[in-house]
Amino acid sequence: MITDKRIIKTRTSIKNALMKILQTKELKKVTVSDIAEEALINRSTFYLHYADASEVMADIDREMEEKITKVVERLDVKHTYTSVYILLNKLNDMLEEAEIFKNYLLHSTCSAQVLAKIKKLLTEKAYKTYSSLAPHRKSHSLYYRVTFVISGVVDSYMNWAYSNNKTISLEELYKTTSETIDLIIPKNF
Repeated sequence: MITDKRIIKTRTSIKNALMKILQTKELKKVTVSDIAEEALINRSTFYLHYADASEVMADIDREMEEKITKVVERLDVKHTYTSVYILLNKLNDMLEEAEIFKNYLLHSTCSAQVLAKIKKLLTEKAYKTYSSLAPHRKSHSLYYRVTFVISGVVDSYMNWAYSNNKTISLEELYKTTSETIDLIIPKNF
């Protein structure tokens, strides 16, 4: 793990620059010069840290996956409201943590891929937990229910986060989402 503060600062600057650029440009069209200019560094400094834009994107993905995995590990699907509360709260914290990350996730040309990764991680965790709670149920039925629920939770949150005029509070979103999950995957499933 890198601990040199200068390296961390430069890499963060490069990743932030790429996330900002991806709000208006596709990854395949992003050049090292674009990133270096946005990060206020020269190209040679960029090359000390990354080979190209794809490598920066891979680093962003890895970092995001680590954060999401930490959130997922704390979930307990036996307690729907608590799990939804933790999940949505942590997603909200991740978005509020850095304006650049929030804009990247909400507006970037890569957001569909990022959301797909988030949904996949969450679905795997929830399915594994629900399967252990109800081993007698048909796994394909449960898998599709879990996939539906996770997609709905993430999409509902993203719609809420994307909205400039929020009609409900985050707390109300937790409650509504939890109630819906309990209808789709009842406690005695």
